[in-house]
Order: sequence, then C-alpha cells, then structure tokens
Amino acid sequence: MFFVGPNPTSDVLNVYMNTNDKSSVEIFDITGKLMLTQSFDTHVEFDISKYANGIYTVTIKNKQGDVLKTSKVVKN
Repeated sequence: MFFVGPNPTSDVLNVYMNTNDKSSVEIFDITGKLMLTQSFDTHVEFDISKYANGIYTVTIKNKQGDVLKTSKVVKN
C-alpha cells in the first residue's frame, strides 16, 4: 500500500509505503522534466513550496526499477 499526499498541497509532499523494501520516488513536472529523485524505505517528505503551481507526476519504483505506483499531485 502506498500513500502520496496531501493532494492538493502547497508546501509538503509525503510518500509512505508499508514495506521495508528500498524504493525510490521521482517527481516530474507537467513537461516530463525530472524535478527530483530520492531513495527511501517507508517514508519520505519533500518540501515543494518553491515549485511552480501545477500538476506533478510522482512515480514510486522498487530497487529493480519497476514502477510500483504513479500518482498525479496538484501543487497550489
């Protein structure tokens, strides 16, 4: 199970996963530009307050690089 939120958000974005497997999260802007990538185990928090308002794609991958979840997040 995964949680990406809050959605919409204006400053902080949290990603939670209920396993202890090493994973990574990537955040892309609406044009597909990679904004950041971060490895994590069960939780990671991002400060996105300086990002432009818009829609971002959040992709969670396992350590083998397989996509586990993709979510759209609104930054306002």
